[in-house]
Amino acid sequence: MSIAMRRLFIASACALTASVGASLGLAQSQISANGQVIATTGDPVPGLTNGEVFGGSSTFDSGVIDEFGRVFFRGRFTGGTATTTTDRALFFGTSRADLQMILRSGAAEPSGQLPGVTINTASGTGVSGSNRINSNGEMMFGCAFSGGGVVTTNDSALYFGTPGNFQILAREGDFAPSTAGATYSSSFASPSQQPTGLNAAGDVLFRSSLTGGDVVGSTNNDAWFTGPAGNLTIAVRKGDAGPTGATVSALGFVSQLNSTGQFVTEVTYTVGTGSPATTAADDKAIWIYTPGFGVEEILREGAPSTISGVTHNSATNSWFVNTGACTFNASGNLIINSDLQGLGVTAGVNDRGVFLVGPGGAQTLVIRRGDAAPGVVNAAIDSVNNTSCQLNDSGFVAFQASMVGTSGTTDDSGIWAGTPGNLQLVLREGDVAPGTGGGTFGQTTGFSMLMNNKGQLLITNTVVGGAGNSCLFMWDPIVGVVPVIVFNDLLEVQTGVFKNMTTSGGIQFSNGNSRPLSFSDNGDYTVRVSTSDGASTIVRGHVGTFFGAPREISVATGGVHTMYVDGGLARAGMTYFVAGSATGTTPGLNVGAINIPLNPDAYFNLTLTLPNQGAFVNTLGTLDSAGRAEAALVIPGGFPILTGITLDHAWLGFDANNFFVFASESQRVTFVP
Repeated sequence: MSIAMRRLFIASACALTASVGASLGLAQSQISANGQVIATTGDPVPGLTNGEVFGGSSTFDSGVIDEFGRVFFRGRFTGGTATTTTDRALFFGTSRADLQMILRSGAAEPSGQLPGVTINTASGTGVSGSNRINSNGEMMFGCAFSGGGVVTTNDSALYFGTPGNFQILAREGDFAPSTAGATYSSSFASPSQQPTGLNAAGDVLFRSSLTGGDVVGSTNNDAWFTGPAGNLTIAVRKGDAGPTGATVSALGFVSQLNSTGQFVTEVTYTVGTGSPATTAADDKAIWIYTPGFGVEEILREGAPSTISGVTHNSATNSWFVNTGACTFNASGNLIINSDLQGLGVTAGVNDRGVFLVGPGGAQTLVIRRGDAAPGVVNAAIDSVNNTSCQLNDSGFVAFQASMVGTSGTTDDSGIWAGTPGNLQLVLREGDVAPGTGGGTFGQTTGFSMLMNNKGQLLITNTVVGGAGNSCLFMWDPIVGVVPVIVFNDLLEVQTGVFKNMTTSGGIQFSNGNSRPLSFSDNGDYTVRVSTSDGASTIVRGHVGTFFGAPREISVATGGVHTMYVDGGLARAGMTYFVAGSATGTTPGLNVGAINIPLNPDAYFNLTLTLPNQGAFVNTLGTLDSAGRAEAALVIPGGFPILTGITLDHAWLGFDANNFFVFASESQRVTFVP
């Protein structure tokens, strides 16, 4: 760090420091305290200058987030130049300060390959809202268009790329790779996030029906396509043969991509085909496609389970693949909730099991219906909610389930997480819901639940009593359960404008790297929040032990980077210390068995020697009764020498004997012009 920079941080920032000191108050909901509003109803639309503001029906679709905290979403606006064919656009940013419009309906086709074509239809907008972003910020979305010779058989396309550099991934009516002259016949105007995929390596996944060329009636007119943009191939096609020669008669609903480019799905075989001949008792199977290798059947209906004498099937031959939206990891493992038949199986008692299945037919039982419910005395697992099943790259699982053997219907469900053989109870119906004024958790099954690769959960629950109604909670293996959004809590949607929050929602489908599209591995998340006046807001927040906002500070105007410390109730009263680095977080500094995610350098030394001085506000102190505190980095304006510099911070915890016992995750701030 230069002498000039060192002097800047030592220099008094009294005016800004005073304002920060007055604002360091802790709200009930995490999002009230540290949520970053990106856009809200009534905001001016970035990039437009004729009075356009966000508004109209379905103002915002839920956003998706990359590992840099950047949120990608579709918004609607009114006023100025907005018309029925131009009033929607795609937006990208971390806050209001850097939010940008990246593609507006009515604009020219973004790849530049289709002269005279615009992104809209004759009567409506052409940009879709079910979009994808990978960990690196690459995007995938669909569009409808018109003009330039466009007809109904070629009026949509999938796009891939980054703002200003989008390319056509697949266009309706174009030649379909790995076929003999067939063309895509599906509309790509508004693809769901469920049958698409995009991972950090840039591998994509989508499904399309086919026509012409080598298509024979309905026997081979449907396929899954995958690979890097520009080098797509068919992974699985209707009409393909399975390992016994059975013919694939239908492609399934399950479709997930992992970080290595593998793709998992389920298929249905034609009864009577193959050797031995397929029957109704074994006509479903799970396939994995591996680039350069092809497909492998990893589990088939009727196959033996890990339980002696018990098979994967049902008495009515209606077995199918029950799984959640983010359940396929980098090891090629998939978590399923399977029907069971065979020795000792009793309907309604022990006829289902949650398994990890993977390459080579590997199986691991996670939990079976009728097993003791971990952490609940005298209770047993009953029904696991299929869509709640989660699996990350560490092999960490999570699920919601009902129980039998409890005191009644007000405490008979819960959420569990962990690894097979080491599951723990996350929360239970009837337990006190923190931050809700004495409310208790309602039924846990059937509500949205997201898990990232840190094993953190975002859990929606309808609380009984207290604040009541729909709330959002975070569970962290370190911090425990923390309220993120409490019904009717206030959110400052614009400066000095506070509104009561009612509901919120994110996207649960996998981002291609074993975490949900709306919940990143560093704990950042994005939700669309509805408020009591009917308005909506796109918000970015952070869960875990540490959060810093905003992510950027202008060197021209200066600013305040507020740092929210959360050690959880178990760390109430602990001494905390916020340290920093100007040279990154890897490899960091190992102190005993603890890694501090900061590289030692001159700035690191400065934060150690000047706590609570100059630019450093409340960087040394004691966590309150909730295990929380706020610190800040205060930078006055007029110091262009800082432009382009990035600083990372983390907080360190010390026990009553002043022994170092904890280091949080890091958070970053960048100085911009």
